[in-house]
Amino acid sequence: PGEKVRVYVGSSVVDRAVADSRGCVSIEITIDNSSSGRLEVALYGTTSKTGAKTTLFVDGRLTATGWSQQWWIVFGAVALVLGATVASMSRRRRTT
Repeated sequence: PGEKVRVYVGSSVVDRAVADSRGCVSIEITIDNSSSGRLEVALYGTTSKTGAKTTLFVDGRLTATGWSQQWWIVFGAVALVLGATVASMSRRRRTT
């Protein structure tokens, strides 16, 4: 809880956040709809030096299909899993 977290897309820091009282982080990032292919998203705790990452596969054609609104549900779920992983890793590090 309270840890500063950097959010990366690829090797670029795209956002910063602070973990809430439960150690969770919630972020929203915008991915250019012309992007396509493999995209790595990572969160990194600056104090604990721990993090989590996942790979998304982006299809730039999704916007044209009308599926783009459902994309945010999927991305939100991925962000939730990443936040829970960072929180879990942080707790394990403190207990050992």
